Amino acid sequence: MLNILDTEGEIRNFPKCETPARVSHSKKLEGCILGIPVTRQIFGKVENLPEFKSGTFYIVSRLVEVTAKKEGRKTSDLLIPGPAIRDKEGWVIATKGWLLRHIIYLGASASFFFFKLIFSYILYKCKREEVKAL
Repeated sequence: MLNILDTEGEIRNFPKCETPARVSHSKKLEGCILGIPVTRQIFGKVENLPEFKSGTFYIVSRLVEVTAKKEGRKTSDLLIPGPAIRDKEGWVIATKGWLLRHIIYLGASASFFFFKLIFSYILYKCKREEVKAL
């Protein structure tokens, strides 16, 4: 379950997907330091990410979004949860919205306006279209 704080201060819940989008990976033992193994994590390709579909947004991890972009996939339909809201023990209990990585920097005031425009569009589309958590 993904919990996101909306603009009204309410927590919105998004159920998790049974087959979430992931980046394949493997590990390689590099050696030991003080008798503790040191491994290198090697990332592969994105798995279980649907093709781009206009009007549909997919909630994915930052790693999935970055890897999908490197693989040449259009990523304007991918939403990344964040920044985190933590409880007293430091556990993440929700996020304060979406992180968008595909906005082009246009200068401070122009990029803020552009961000508001895109974010408003996404909020509008989310009310009308299905949002899928992967």
